Amino acid sequence: MVNTTALFLSITNYLQKSTKIFRFSPLIYPKFLDKIKERIWNKPVQKEINDFAIDLFSHFGGHFMPKATLYEIAKLSGVSISTVSRVLNGDTKKPASKATAARVMQAAYDTGYLTPEFRGTEHKALLCLLSNRAYDYSDYFYSEILRGIEAEASAHGFHISQQLSDIGIDDAVLNDHFVDGYDGLILLGRVSFEKVEYLKSLTSNIVYAGLNRVDSGFDEVICDAYEAIQSTVDYLVDCGHTRIGFIGVIPTEGGKELVNEHRFAGFSGALARRDIALDMRYCKNVELKSEFAFEAAMELVKENSLPDALVCATDNVALGVISAFRKCGVRVPEDVSVVGHDGIDISGFFEPKLTTVYMQKSELGKFAVKLLVDRITGGHTIPVLIKLPHRLEVRDSALDRRLLRQGGVLSIFNCSAKRKV
Repeated sequence: MVNTTALFLSITNYLQKSTKIFRFSPLIYPKFLDKIKERIWNKPVQKEINDFAIDLFSHFGGHFMPKATLYEIAKLSGVSISTVSRVLNGDTKKPASKATAARVMQAAYDTGYLTPEFRGTEHKALLCLLSNRAYDYSDYFYSEILRGIEAEASAHGFHISQQLSDIGIDDAVLNDHFVDGYDGLILLGRVSFEKVEYLKSLTSNIVYAGLNRVDSGFDEVICDAYEAIQSTVDYLVDCGHTRIGFIGVIPTEGGKELVNEHRFAGFSGALARRDIALDMRYCKNVELKSEFAFEAAMELVKENSLPDALVCATDNVALGVISAFRKCGVRVPEDVSVVGHDGIDISGFFEPKLTTVYMQKSELGKFAVKLLVDRITGGHTIPVLIKLPHRLEVRDSALDRRLLRQGGVLSIFNCSAKRKV
């Protein structure tokens, strides 16, 4: 009798050193068995080795071994990685020839990338990729979008997987595995030109959902932050503010690292349109988190560079600013008016209650799925842009300074209540 413990150790030792050959595929099994036999020299027990190896293979095959990569499939089928991706994703915009598709699919089965039971099945899954590791899906803004995504995906019979990535290319996420089994991609967050091009090389079934246009040749559903910021500046100017600052992401001049960050451009453009000078002393470039905004507001106080109004890129930024001002004795809105963007629920519980631009976050997610499913099922092929409306919610954190000039009672004046844009 063969020593099964020694046999198992010999087999697993081989597998650890040569996992590339062990795939969940009947075509690979003979090579697997031959290699095991080469490692065990006891010729009289070949049948037991064979039986044991079959049991091991059938029990563990495809469960604990690494899958093949798109690179290996491409090499075996003699095509590019992008061609493999298009075939596996059923790309109808730029389809491969039938012969090429057949080679790719056969290579996918031969390497174990696709299992035999996958044949003839319809995989209905979408990947939701949040492209900024500074955030996650617990962030209120993105969690609301995700709620809409999951509700609409479920209604269409699709499963949603969530993933995080960096703004640029992130090999840990954007590798050749992430398209496995996914019919389409929902992109959230800020992205670089490099990442956009990489994603487009993987699949044409992409939709972006967010606040800033990507304008890169795929579908988009947005609440336009550029226009929202402009409406905020118009509101503040109409209320008599002339020294207006900005706290949020300020892209480098001429930089192309972010293709969808237009809030500061909207801010500076609106000031120019209203003949108000842009004063960078009142502007701070920060990541969109409360703690960074808090520090930025503290710097404004220390530098004695307080504007009479601050436009905050998000409500979380506004929360950090108000907290810093309260600590330093700066009154909101009497000394500085503060306006946020996003319209998160807790903004109505700030002290003072935050004037903000309300964005339809859940609807962003729902319309993103509707648009993506329509593309997947062949409903449209050209890029589609959907803009959802937003509205200005005027509350207690912004002051109409015209009342002060007229000697009126100091109070909050609603110059354009719930203005829909």
